[in-house]
Amino acid sequence: MRKSGFKPDDVTYVGLLSACSHAGLVEEGLKYFDELVKDRSILVREDHYACLVDLCGRAGRLKEAFGFIERLETKPSARVWGALLAGCNVHANVKIGKQAAKKLLEVEPENAGTYLLLSNIYASTGKWREAARVRLKMKDKGLKKQPGCSWIEVGNRVHVFVVGDKSHSQSKLIYSLLRDLHSKMKKAGYEPNNDFISDEDFSLT
Repeated sequence: MRKSGFKPDDVTYVGLLSACSHAGLVEEGLKYFDELVKDRSILVREDHYACLVDLCGRAGRLKEAFGFIERLETKPSARVWGALLAGCNVHANVKIGKQAAKKLLEVEPENAGTYLLLSNIYASTGKWREAARVRLKMKDKGLKKQPGCSWIEVGNRVHVFVVGDKSHSQSKLIYSLLRDLHSKMKKAGYEPNNDFISDEDFSLT
């Protein structure tokens, strides 16, 4: 990019850090972040911090990610704590996950996703009582997870699908095909991990 005469901006670094995070290129990502900080012409934004935490979190370097957050001169945002919590969920780190969830709930007390991630972290380490307690607390607060949504364009028409919704005009055919696909996958030896999926999350009936 520089060889072509273009100077990277703040958006460029968000893309670089995000790409390194998803590719597991931790050292390269840290190098780019250090380069960003040293470039006084570019303002380091919240997105950059969140990407850095995500970079370390995905790689399992959770203590490093947490230490980075503690050294921030500004108050960490929900996005930053959320990135750390997501990493704890991937690597089943209860200790740091609890701290991240606590901080995240201080910023966004009504975020159902935080409760669900913390519950999943407990469950993945066999702490079923704690997982149930978190779910119950979420229920007592009247919080619900936002249903998943996807869409596809076919023949210049956009079809929207929401989890559990059967209002589509061809829903019977769609669910029939899904059941058939599900059956073939099971016969092929596929075994889904349903530990963290409730009946309301996924149903082919």
